[in-house]
Amino acid sequence: MNTHTELRIRKIYDVTVFFDAIYLGNTARCYVFPTEPPPDYLISLSKKDTNTCCFIWSTPIAVEVRCYKSGRYIELCGHGLFASMQVWRHLTMMPSDAMPSIRLNTANRVFSAHWRDDKLWIQFPKIECSDFALPKNIAAWFDPAPIGGALAGGEADYRIFIWAPGTNIALVKAETHFLHGDMRATVLTQADFKSPWSFTQRYLVPQYGMSEEGATGSASAVLACYWASKKMVPPFKSLQCALGGGVIDSDVDENSVSLSGTATMMEILAPS
Repeated sequence: MNTHTELRIRKIYDVTVFFDAIYLGNTARCYVFPTEPPPDYLISLSKKDTNTCCFIWSTPIAVEVRCYKSGRYIELCGHGLFASMQVWRHLTMMPSDAMPSIRLNTANRVFSAHWRDDKLWIQFPKIECSDFALPKNIAAWFDPAPIGGALAGGEADYRIFIWAPGTNIALVKAETHFLHGDMRATVLTQADFKSPWSFTQRYLVPQYGMSEEGATGSASAVLACYWASKKMVPPFKSLQCALGGGVIDSDVDENSVSLSGTATMMEILAPS
């Protein structure tokens, strides 16, 4: 059995994804291991790092990825999975026209990665969304108040708040103490057909010690499913209206939702 002192990190990369000429995107630190490391070691490493940490190794049947933030395991980290598969493709030096669909495992879920339209896409199972009635005191939660709400996934997944078309949700003020009583992440969105973006979004998780993410793949996957259910026609290009911001491509079919975007990586020195 491996001990912490016997573990060797093969490579470390800082991978920035979902950026463009104006928006900064989101960065994940990707650690590549030759074999599966123990979870307590991954927790320890991630507590020493301010980045989202993605730990990668491969088996004969899949690429394994575990994403953590400050010692907490992230069940579904869209930007981390996208960054991890960019690293895997870089290390395997597989040309895009020869890349098959790759099975991508996390601790509890199975995804896939494939190359389409000259871009890497991460494919997730489609996420069901259902409308819910806004709380009567919603005006105390947000200023201005949203006009609708929806739930996506299970009790630990997502709660969506929808604003009127054309609302600049970057300016929406959130009283985050109202969000602490729910395990779901909070996603803010609006869609304006006059905008260059299919929809805009924000992602708030104050109950987990992260006030707001800059560019969140999982939020885009949820919102792609939501807006497709409202008869918007994919593919989509969304803008995350957070500090730094990010641009994320998404697509939806009958059974799945896929994410793509830009990526750049820089190798950093692994410990000897």
